Amino acid sequence: TRWKVKERQSTPRHYKQWFRSILHATDFSAASDIAFSHALVLALVGRSKLAVLHDGTRREENYSWNDFPRVRETLARWGLLPKDSAPSKVFERVGIKVQKIATTESDPQRAILGYLEDHEIDLLVLTTESRHGLARLAHPSIAEPLARKSQIATLFIPKDVKGFVDVNDATINLNRILIPIDDTPHAGASLRIAARLGEVLSDELKFSLIHVAQSHSLAGENAELTKSLAWPLVEMAGDVVDGITETARREGTDLLVMPTAGHHGVVDVLRGSTSEQVLRRAPCPVLAVSARAKFPWF
Repeated sequence: TRWKVKERQSTPRHYKQWFRSILHATDFSAASDIAFSHALVLALVGRSKLAVLHDGTRREENYSWNDFPRVRETLARWGLLPKDSAPSKVFERVGIKVQKIATTESDPQRAILGYLEDHEIDLLVLTTESRHGLARLAHPSIAEPLARKSQIATLFIPKDVKGFVDVNDATINLNRILIPIDDTPHAGASLRIAARLGEVLSDELKFSLIHVAQSHSLAGENAELTKSLAWPLVEMAGDVVDGITETARREGTDLLVMPTAGHHGVVDVLRGSTSEQVLRRAPCPVLAVSARAKFPWF
């Protein structure tokens, strides 16, 4: 399914039941520009507040406000705003408020977590690099532990993935969502947010559930939840990360929605949780949803 944001501008029923506030942290890279496009489109869909925060990886004297993603130019390129519009016209024409924040904090995690402590944010949008083995130990990912510490739903756009938003015209290409589940963590928040994405973004969105385990079928509360949704569930044996990423690639998945619960032991800390391992190998964006996450429509 393909559609442009401007075709949804006159659908106010979506505005009250969507992400009220979105934070995108940027390092001014090309990969961050793709993540910014996703954040901006999701803000436009729900007329959400959008904050764009420079994550502190470049010293203050080495950048200017012009280095930040250019909201008005982007909206003009998408046909949503006349060229050379005044800043005041952004809210008037498309109904969103955008705030740009510069920080002198040298630690990106502290900068972002500090902002989150003082502001209510429903969704965090980040780009991330897929690092493995020694490279991961030498250069630990900022995005993964940040999402874990904040417990806020986080949309990751891997560096080499184009995502489901066309940066040229804001077209959304979201046709298939894959939700991996197990007995724990509780998948209620992930399943609800996936369903809401389907209600708002695409009438033809297809959902698939996958359970990868060594020796047992899905049981407990998550099994009851999946039965109530009646979405197709694939049971697989073998390596969990391999099963999820290979299925996502084979099915042409546009978005993985991962229930998360954080690290559970020394081994998880060293190698990363299942969600983090999937993120490093995912062929598409990953939406990590804490089992304790709350949303306006819950």
